[in-house]
Amino acid sequence: MFTFSSKDNTVTIGVQADSPNQSAKLTATMGDGYSVDKYISTCTIIGSDIVSLPGAGYYLSTQEPATWSLTNMSGGSFTLSTSNNGVNAFVNAVVPLNGQTATLKAVANGRTHTYKIRADILGIIGSNYICQQENYTHYSGQSANWSVSSGFTLSTSSGASTKVTASTYNGQSGTLTAVVGGITYTKTITACGINGPSLVCPSGTFSLNSGKSANWNVSSGFTNTPISGVSTTVTAPSLNGQNGTVMASLNGITVTKTIQASPAITGYPYVCNIGENTFTFVAGEVFQWVVGGPPGVFSIIKQDATTVTVKANSSNGESGAVVALVGTPPNFTTYTKDIIASCPKSGSSEPGNESNSVAYYTVYPNPTSDHLYIEIDAAAHLQDLQSKSARSVPVYDVRLYNGQGTLLRQQKTKGGTVHFNVTHLLYGIYYLHIYDGISDKPVIKHILVDHSIKISKKKIKKDSKTVIKV
Repeated sequence: MFTFSSKDNTVTIGVQADSPNQSAKLTATMGDGYSVDKYISTCTIIGSDIVSLPGAGYYLSTQEPATWSLTNMSGGSFTLSTSNNGVNAFVNAVVPLNGQTATLKAVANGRTHTYKIRADILGIIGSNYICQQENYTHYSGQSANWSVSSGFTLSTSSGASTKVTASTYNGQSGTLTAVVGGITYTKTITACGINGPSLVCPSGTFSLNSGKSANWNVSSGFTNTPISGVSTTVTAPSLNGQNGTVMASLNGITVTKTIQASPAITGYPYVCNIGENTFTFVAGEVFQWVVGGPPGVFSIIKQDATTVTVKANSSNGESGAVVALVGTPPNFTTYTKDIIASCPKSGSSEPGNESNSVAYYTVYPNPTSDHLYIEIDAAAHLQDLQSKSARSVPVYDVRLYNGQGTLLRQQKTKGGTVHFNVTHLLYGIYYLHIYDGISDKPVIKHILVDHSIKISKKKIKKDSKTVIKV
């Protein structure tokens, strides 16, 4: 906003606020009615708010000399130089250009003018997300040498533009690189992927990471609505741990995500006669808990609306079930979880394991949510073999199978610690087989993967390991 006063045929104009790009029309009307107009504007810093390579130039709109400085720099640094007695300023950002910011200040005739600037590479132009073949160019229009990280392919490695395609569409990220005039420009790109929970309990919302609309579908055991749009809500009508797939179709491609219905009842399925197991219903409140199995094997110690504590009166491998009755009688919905009366003992492996080999293994934590460790005391094993005049030296083959017998993890070793990352395995029971290269029968250990369990790393070995000595 401008203010002015007139005296003796002169006009003095002031600015109430230092705001850039203010303008006005000044009109002088003479006694004969003739008027003359002049357009005026505030003094401001002229130049780009983006500092790219090789830098950016600045000057005051009045073209007057000024004292220039940089303040409030964050996220990186800039350099400043002046020329033409302070009329011009030049700012360069220190590589890498990572979005660092600063305030450019010019002081002229007692007034201070400021301008916010940001460092960025005006380099590769194109979509951040690849949901089909996408086109990319360099902002200068010049020819470039192109390359891209694994998971993506290029239509050409040189030229003014290139097309990029994702090898798979699972949300993987990569880097597109263009070299122009000896300067390297990069752009982060991401393949189309589905955002949403891996565990559905009882429903979850899913969308594409690109924010684009798609046609949605799910595999049997699940329902979804709507079937088209930016997002969809997937529901598991029954919570029994079933696996499934969410599918989004657009631009001739199908993007998928593996999901699992959360078991309605969580808890370790092996119930020992020297302890108690607590089971939790994760989908609401329970009207009544019931435990099934052979007469007298399982009993309920205590229960409330969400949990039940169960004890086994034997450990002979009998099967049973924890049952949650949900709803209002007599219209109950029934949820079940299978349980087994069993607890591994020193001197034996899991029920059904017929191995007669002598082995020394420590398996922890079990249950686990992310990592599984198997410690093998090869020295003690070898000493035991030599005491029996055996000449073979054990070589261990450690394998992890799912319930369908599919081999998921495997590592061979002569001893020490074997580590399996189980972060991406779905909730359920898995089977650890340890072969020693001497006996053709493995030691078998049941492993529960339950991502609802959070185990302190400091306590993982002390509190959660199970020693099996066969």
